[in-house]
Amino acid sequence: MKKYIQIILLAIGFSHLSLGAFEIDKEKYLFGTLKNPKYVSLWNSLFANEENVDDWLKNYAEWQDGPSSPGEDVIVDGQKYLIRNVCEAHNCGSNYFVVAFSADAKEVLGLQMRMKYVRDFDFEQNKFVRKLVRENRFFGAAKADNTTHIINLKKAMIETRKYPKSISQM
Repeated sequence: MKKYIQIILLAIGFSHLSLGAFEIDKEKYLFGTLKNPKYVSLWNSLFANEENVDDWLKNYAEWQDGPSSPGEDVIVDGQKYLIRNVCEAHNCGSNYFVVAFSADAKEVLGLQMRMKYVRDFDFEQNKFVRKLVRENRFFGAAKADNTTHIINLKKAMIETRKYPKSISQM
């Protein structure tokens, strides 16, 4: 009987250990980062003066509708940035967004990456063919800034997401 009690207690102990292994650091996800009001303010400033912004993107802080994977914290030219991501629900492979918040909450830069197929006429084959088009769009006050610091930050953001060879591979 004593042996059975020891086994049960051991099993209960291991079950509590395994539950701890599944806890996530919500701060590494965009939805967790946006629990902080200073980052929500920066997020909203990204789209304030922009035209043709997708609803899912500009309303993400409120709706939090879209899958996100853990982001990373990087140092760019001596400054810490929180790089987070999200993609459009049910359209992840084709519409992805990366945002970089400075840790001091004074700077933000966003990058929307899209992939889509278009019909294009191929003169060599003398017919219409499907062509994959990739487009990147930056958001934020620093998007047009070409200082070395902003160029390095843009590179760090792009490095967090590599395009697959085709949408069908997603």
